[in-house]
Amino acid sequence: MVENLKAEEEQDGKYKITWDVKEEGSGYIGSMIWVNGKSHSLASIKNEYVSDVKPEIVMVSAIDYFRNVGDEELLHADPFINYISVSGTNVNETKPVSILVFGYKRLDWYTEISGAEGNDLDYEDIKND
Repeated sequence: MVENLKAEEEQDGKYKITWDVKEEGSGYIGSMIWVNGKSHSLASIKNEYVSDVKPEIVMVSAIDYFRNVGDEELLHADPFINYISVSGTNVNETKPVSILVFGYKRLDWYTEISGAEGNDLDYEDIKND
């Protein structure tokens, strides 16, 4: 569970967002933070994020090894993705990228794949999944 969420303006004009995590189950593995609607994944050792923009809306979700959210009230946030991972190196036709997402609501997804030169190679439009 996330507690003591604070945002403070730094001398350099950036904003430091900090929070505490209370986890009594499987172990804390990291957080997702949304600042003004844009999400960022953070490693488990991080309980802070520095934003270049003034945080008008901040939502933090602490994630444990079972992918529990910790705060049941956050399950009604829209849209709500509590875990996202994109991994892969030297991605090509025979070695694809892996995208893993857990969420609590169905969403419409649009994924676009571009080549190194920036040209569109493929896309996928998935509704209500």
